[in-house]
Amino acid sequence: MKEPLRVGVLASGRGSNLQAILDASARADFPARVAVVVSDREGARALKIAAERGVPAVFLNPKDFGDREAYDAAIRSGSSAWPASCASWGRRSSARGGDGS
Repeated sequence: MKEPLRVGVLASGRGSNLQAILDASARADFPARVAVVVSDREGARALKIAAERGVPAVFLNPKDFGDREAYDAAIRSGSSAWPASCASWGRRSSARGGDGS
Protein backbone atom coordinates (compact mmCIF):
# COMPACT_ATOMS: atom_id res chain seq x y z
CA MET A 1 0.00 0.00 0.00
CA LYS A 2 1.19 3.51 -0.81
CA GLU A 3 2.48 5.64 2.08
CA PRO A 4 -0.15 8.25 3.09
CA LEU A 5 0.47 11.90 2.22
CA ARG A 6 1.63 13.90 5.24
CA VAL A 7 -0.22 17.20 5.61
CA GLY A 8 0.09 20.18 7.91
CA VAL A 9 -3.06 21.85 9.13
CA LEU A 10 -3.31 25.59 9.82
CA ALA A 11 -6.04 26.20 12.41
CA SER A 12 -7.12 29.28 14.33
CA GLY A 13 -10.24 28.30 16.18
CA ARG A 14 -12.30 25.63 17.86
CA GLY A 15 -10.83 22.82 15.83
CA SER A 16 -14.05 21.45 14.36
CA ASN A 17 -12.54 21.29 10.86
CA LEU A 18 -9.33 19.81 12.27
CA GLN A 19 -11.39 17.20 14.13
CA ALA A 20 -13.10 16.22 10.88
CA ILE A 21 -9.73 15.94 9.10
CA LEU A 22 -8.28 13.85 11.94
CA ASP A 23 -11.32 11.58 12.00
CA ALA A 24 -11.13 11.05 8.25
CA SER A 25 -7.39 10.45 8.33
CA ALA A 26 -7.83 7.76 11.00
CA ARG A 27 -9.52 5.56 8.40
CA ALA A 28 -7.10 3.06 6.88
CA ASP A 29 -8.23 3.92 3.34
CA PHE A 30 -7.77 7.69 3.72
CA PRO A 31 -4.77 8.83 1.63
CA ALA A 32 -3.35 11.39 4.09
CA ARG A 33 -2.22 11.79 7.71
CA VAL A 34 -1.93 15.00 9.72
CA ALA A 35 1.77 15.54 10.46
CA VAL A 36 1.53 18.85 12.32
CA VAL A 37 -0.96 21.53 13.37
CA VAL A 38 0.02 25.21 13.39
CA SER A 39 -2.09 27.93 14.98
CA ASP A 40 -1.82 31.71 15.10
CA ARG A 41 -3.81 31.74 18.35
CA GLU A 42 -2.21 30.44 21.52
CA GLY A 43 -5.50 29.38 23.07
CA ALA A 44 -6.94 27.73 19.98
CA ARG A 45 -8.79 24.55 20.89
CA ALA A 46 -7.31 23.01 17.75
CA LEU A 47 -3.92 22.82 19.52
CA LYS A 48 -5.49 20.84 22.36
CA ILE A 49 -7.26 18.50 19.95
CA ALA A 50 -4.00 17.86 18.10
CA ALA A 51 -2.15 17.13 21.34
CA GLU A 52 -4.91 14.75 22.48
CA ARG A 53 -4.56 12.87 19.19
CA GLY A 54 -0.76 12.70 19.41
CA VAL A 55 -0.19 15.16 16.57
CA PRO A 56 2.60 17.71 17.01
CA ALA A 57 1.10 21.18 17.44
CA VAL A 58 2.72 24.59 17.54
CA PHE A 59 1.60 28.16 18.22
CA LEU A 60 3.35 30.71 16.02
CA ASN A 61 2.67 34.22 17.30
CA PRO A 62 2.28 36.62 14.37
CA LYS A 63 3.53 39.43 16.63
CA ASP A 64 6.93 37.72 16.77
CA PHE A 65 7.48 38.48 13.08
CA GLY A 66 8.02 41.81 11.37
CA ASP A 67 5.30 41.41 8.77
CA ARG A 68 2.99 38.91 7.11
CA GLU A 69 5.65 37.79 4.64
CA ALA A 70 8.07 36.93 7.48
CA TYR A 71 5.34 35.05 9.31
CA ASP A 72 4.38 33.09 6.21
CA ALA A 73 8.03 32.32 5.55
CA ALA A 74 8.34 30.87 9.06
CA ILE A 75 5.37 28.61 8.41
CA ARG A 76 6.71 27.54 5.02
CA SER A 77 10.19 26.87 6.41
CA GLY A 78 8.76 24.12 8.57
CA SER A 79 6.39 22.82 5.94
CA SER A 80 8.65 21.82 3.09
CA ALA A 81 7.91 18.15 3.72
CA TRP A 82 4.12 18.48 3.71
CA PRO A 83 1.37 20.44 1.98
CA ALA A 84 -0.96 22.50 4.15
CA SER A 85 -4.67 22.38 4.75
CA CYS A 86 -6.26 25.54 6.15
CA ALA A 87 -8.85 24.48 8.72
CA SER A 88 -10.49 27.76 9.77
CA TRP A 89 -7.22 29.63 9.43
CA GLY A 90 -7.79 33.23 10.50
CA ARG A 91 -4.97 34.83 8.50
CA ARG A 92 -4.49 35.64 4.85
CA SER A 93 -1.32 34.24 3.32
CA SER A 94 1.08 36.60 1.59
CA ALA A 95 1.93 33.96 -1.00
CA ARG A 96 -0.33 32.95 -3.86
CA GLY A 97 0.96 29.39 -3.98
CA GLY A 98 2.98 27.00 -1.88
CA ASP A 99 6.06 27.90 -3.91
CA GLY A 100 5.68 31.60 -3.13
CA SER A 101 4.38 32.49 -6.60
